[in-house]
Amino acid sequence: MVKRLARLGILLLVALLLVAALGVMSVRAWFGASLPQLSGRVPLQGLADEVRVERDALGVPRIIAANWPDTARALGYVHGQDRFFQMDGARRLASGRISELVGAAAVDLDSDMRKRRLTQVASGILERLPADQRALLKAYADGVNAGLASLSARPPEYVLLRVQPEAWTERDCILVSLTMFHELSEGARPERVRAVIEAAGPPELARLLLPESSRFDQPVIADAVLPAPIAIPGPNALDLRKPPPAARPPNSPPAPADPPTNLRERTEPRGSNNWAVAGSRTADGRAILANDMHLGHSVPNVWYRAQLEWTTADGRRRRAAGVSLPGVPGIVAGSTDDLAWGFTNVTGDFEDYILIETDPRDPARYKTPDGWESFTVVTESIGIRGENPRPLPLKITRWGAVSDTDWAGRPRVLKWIAHDPAHVNLEILRMSEARTLEEGVAIARGWHGPPQNVLMASRDGRIAWVVSGWLPRREGFDGTVPVSWADGKARWAGPISEADRPVVIDPPDGILFSANSRTVPLEQSRLIGRHFGLGIRQQRIRQLLTEKPSWDERQLLDLQLDTEVAPIYGPYRELLLRAIPPDDPDAGLRRLREHAAAWTGRADADSAGFRVLHQYRAVVGERVLAGLLEPARALVPRMGYRWFLSEECVRRVLDERPPHLVPRGSASWDEFFRKAATDTLKRLSAPPGLDATWGEVHRAQIQHPLAIATRQLGAAFSGAITTLFGELSMPEDPLPGCTECVRVQTPGFGASQRTVVSPGHLGDGLLQMPTGQSGHFMSPHAADGHAAWVRGTPTPLLAGPAANVLVLTPAK
Repeated sequence: MVKRLARLGILLLVALLLVAALGVMSVRAWFGASLPQLSGRVPLQGLADEVRVERDALGVPRIIAANWPDTARALGYVHGQDRFFQMDGARRLASGRISELVGAAAVDLDSDMRKRRLTQVASGILERLPADQRALLKAYADGVNAGLASLSARPPEYVLLRVQPEAWTERDCILVSLTMFHELSEGARPERVRAVIEAAGPPELARLLLPESSRFDQPVIADAVLPAPIAIPGPNALDLRKPPPAARPPNSPPAPADPPTNLRERTEPRGSNNWAVAGSRTADGRAILANDMHLGHSVPNVWYRAQLEWTTADGRRRRAAGVSLPGVPGIVAGSTDDLAWGFTNVTGDFEDYILIETDPRDPARYKTPDGWESFTVVTESIGIRGENPRPLPLKITRWGAVSDTDWAGRPRVLKWIAHDPAHVNLEILRMSEARTLEEGVAIARGWHGPPQNVLMASRDGRIAWVVSGWLPRREGFDGTVPVSWADGKARWAGPISEADRPVVIDPPDGILFSANSRTVPLEQSRLIGRHFGLGIRQQRIRQLLTEKPSWDERQLLDLQLDTEVAPIYGPYRELLLRAIPPDDPDAGLRRLREHAAAWTGRADADSAGFRVLHQYRAVVGERVLAGLLEPARALVPRMGYRWFLSEECVRRVLDERPPHLVPRGSASWDEFFRKAATDTLKRLSAPPGLDATWGEVHRAQIQHPLAIATRQLGAAFSGAITTLFGELSMPEDPLPGCTECVRVQTPGFGASQRTVVSPGHLGDGLLQMPTGQSGHFMSPHAADGHAAWVRGTPTPLLAGPAANVLVLTPAK
C-alpha cells in the first residue's frame, strides 16, 4: 500500500513545487485553512439531539450522544474532518480507481481490482443489509460529508491534485471494509506456489516444501496426537550432488512471476496477537483482553481512536472505546463496560482458483456442469489522470471474472468468499450492543467479514474464542491446488456446519490466545486452511501466560513488548559457533562469533548479536531452500516461494543434514555452515559495519506518501518540504522486535495498535497507536501519540480531559 501511495506522492510533490513560490507563510496559511474546527457550535443536518465532541490533548474524540444513530453521524463528522483523503484512497483501491488520481502508473493495480468487481459486490451487500444497518451507514455517510464540508478549504492532497473530493456514500463504507478484507486474504498465493511445486514433483519433495504443521505449533485446542515430522526425501527424489534439472523448454507458455523470496516473506502472514485471561488469573476476578493487530505502517495510521457514549432504546447509557476504521461507523476493536473484543487473522484458505476449460472449437465458450456456455464480456473503463480512459474487457463466467492464467497458460477464475454479497455482512457493528459473553459469541458466529480469531472478555470475568466468517465447505476437491469445476463434482457446497466452527468458552485453565497459526487439531484445521502462520509467537504467548498465576493490564502490555526469539534463532547460533572456532585465524569471523556468543536471546535494538544471527539465519535458509526449489524453478524460473511454515522445512533438513541435500558449492554440511558465516560477514561488513546493533539497521520507515516522493527526488526537495511543513513522516527510530517474536516489527510493518482492557474497568485500560489521530500533516495531532508507541509507554484507553469541545446541534 505504501508503494502505491508513493506514486501519488510524486504527483503531489510536483504540484506543491508550483505553489512554493508563493512563500512559506502564504503556503502554510493556505494549507492550514483545511485544518478542522475543534471548538464551538456547529449545526449538523439529521441529528435528533445535541452531540458533544470532546477532543483530548492527543486529539482523541469523546463523542457523547443521545442515541446510536447520532453517535454514528458524529463519528462520520470527525472522520470526515481528520481522515477523508485516507478514506477516499481506500474506496478507490477497492473499486479500481487509483489511476484517476495518479495516472498510468496504477493501471495494473486498478485492472487487478476491477477483475474482482468489488463495486458491484458492495452494491449487493448494501442491498442485503437490514434496515437498521443501512440507516446507520446513511447517518455515518451524511456525517462524513458534513465534516468534509465544514473545512474552510479542501484537504491539501486535493488542492495539490487539483481535484474535488467526491461525496461519501453508504456503499463507500462497504468498499472500505472490502479493502481491509482484501488486505487480510492469504489463500491465493499459497495455492499458486503449491500448484507449481506439486507439478514439478516429486511428491515427497513437495511434502517437505509445503508443511502443514511445525514443531512450534501451539493450537488452542491441542492435538490428541502430535503430527509426525516430515520425512526427508531420498536421493532418488532430489540429489544436489548431481547437475541441476534442465530448465523449462523455451517454447513453453510464459509463466507468471511472483515477487522474489526473502526471509520476511517466508515467515510473516498478515496477522496479529491476541490473548485473554479469565478472572481466575487476576487478583480481583476481572477478565482482561490484550490485542495488537499487525498491519503495514503508514501516515496516517490505519486506525482512528475514539470513545463513544450513547443511550440505548431501553434507556441505558453505553460506552465503547477503542479503534475505529475511517470510512466505517463504530468501534472495530475495543471494549464496552460489558464486553471487550479483539482480532487476529485466521490465515486460512478462503480463496480457490478455478481452471477454465475453453472450447477448442470456439474460444468464446467454456465448459460447465451444464455443457458449453458463452463467456459474458463486460468492458470496464479505467479513468487515467492526463490520458484517455482505457477499456478493460472482462470475460465473466458463472464463477466470476477470469483473473489470469496459471504457470501452464490455462485461464483461471479466483473465487473468494468476499466476491459473493451473500457471504459478507456487517454484523460486527453489533458488538458494541452485546451485554454478555454469550451475546458476543453469537455475534462473532454470525459475522461474515474477513475470517478472524475473535477473542472476548466479559465483565463477569469470563473469556471466549470464536473463528468468525463464512467458511466454505468444499466438495470434490480440497482447495490446495487449482482444479476445474466443469464436471460439477468440485464446488463450494455452502458454509461449513456450525458444529465444525471452532469455539471455546470458559477454558478450564483461564487463558486463550491466537497469533495467526494453527488453532485446532491438524485434521480439523484442514476445514479452514493448510497454510497457517509459524506457531512461534503463539507458543511464546502460551508459555508466558501459564508461567504466572495472576496478571494485570501493565503486565500484559509488557508481554506485548516481549522480544524473546531464542527458540528460532538459538539453533542457528549453535551452528555459527561450531562453524567458527574461538581461535579462528580470520579476525572478522572471530568478531562475528563474539557477537553471536554474547547474544541474550532477544531481538533488542541494542543487540549486535541478534543482527548477526538474523542475517546468518537468512543466508542458511536461502541456500537450503534454493536447492530444494530447483525442480520447481526449472518449471517456472521466476517462481516466488512464500510458505509461512518454511522454517519447519529448513529445520528438518538441518536436523538430519543428508549428504544429498548439501547446498551447491559446498562439499559437506560443515563447509556449508562456514561458507554461510563468511557470506554473513561479507554482508554485515558493509556500512554501518559488523559492530552495528539491530536498532541501527532496523529503523522505522513510517511515511507519508509525499515524504516518500521527496526522498526519491533528492535531499534539496525533501529539505524544502520540511521547511514548509515540518517532518511529514515519523522519526526513523531504532525499533526492537522482529517477525518471529511477540513484538512483531519490521521497519514498515507491525502493531497497528496495542490494546489491553478489562470490561467494567475501562479506566485501567491501555491503548497505543503509531502516528496520531489526524491525517493532516500540519495538525498538532499528526504524530503526538507516536513516541509512546515506539517506547511502549503505557497510555490510557479512555480519552483524557477535554482540550477542545465541539457541540454539534440539530440543524433547523
